[in-house]
Amino acid sequence: MNPITELLQDLQRLGVTVRADRDLIRFAPKSAVGPDLLERMRRHKAELLAMLRGRARPSVGPIPLTASEFTVTDKKYLAPTDLPQRWQEYFQERAAVREFEGNQSREHAEMAALAETMAAMERGDAP
Repeated sequence: MNPITELLQDLQRLGVTVRADRDLIRFAPKSAVGPDLLERMRRHKAELLAMLRGRARPSVGPIPLTASEFTVTDKKYLAPTDLPQRWQEYFQERAAVREFEGNQSREHAEMAALAETMAAMERGDAP
């Protein structure tokens, strides 16, 4: 997992919300972020800002199995665990961004991230 995703997940575990505001990273509650996390946020500021700014949000809904990169079974819908490992990491990263930046519930963030992941796979983007 990349350091930005790990950082976002650590912040999530502490109940910290994070968002990009121009060239600043805004987060709350400040009291929940210790010196080590603050240093990690400073060290990865550019990457964190880029991730928080994110990409366009696709509509949410069940994603039918269509991508040819993974094994199609008799399942009707795709679960994130059905994705190849590198796409699972992409999915987790996008879900974390949606949860923090968009203040979405984890369930909503994961549904949207799965739609975004499938769209990226079908476009042939590399994760």
